Amino acid sequence: MSHIAIIVEFDTTPGKFADFEKIITTHAKRCRELEPGCLRFEVQYPIDDSGKVIDNKIVVNELYSDTSAVEFHRNTDRMAKLQEDVKGLVENRHMILAKVSPDTQK
Repeated sequence: MSHIAIIVEFDTTPGKFADFEKIITTHAKRCRELEPGCLRFEVQYPIDDSGKVIDNKIVVNELYSDTSAVEFHRNTDRMAKLQEDVKGLVENRHMILAKVSPDTQK
């Protein structure tokens, strides 16, 4: 069975990066702790070619054991709260949902 990845790039509202970062890192930690199907939830900071962190951008990279784990994740009370908490903190987001190649899984 293939794992499912969720990758989301967020453009934060200028001046709201720290607020969003605190919320999303707490959310990531809780997902890893409370969701058995959550295999990975990383908060990442995109960099440019010189290695400088790009302002107002955060990427989350999540890995779930299967589609039922993704559905469980999407339907938690934490997701509804997250949507409410980040209002006004994010200008744009781009999400990719992907099936992970079985040849690259452990």
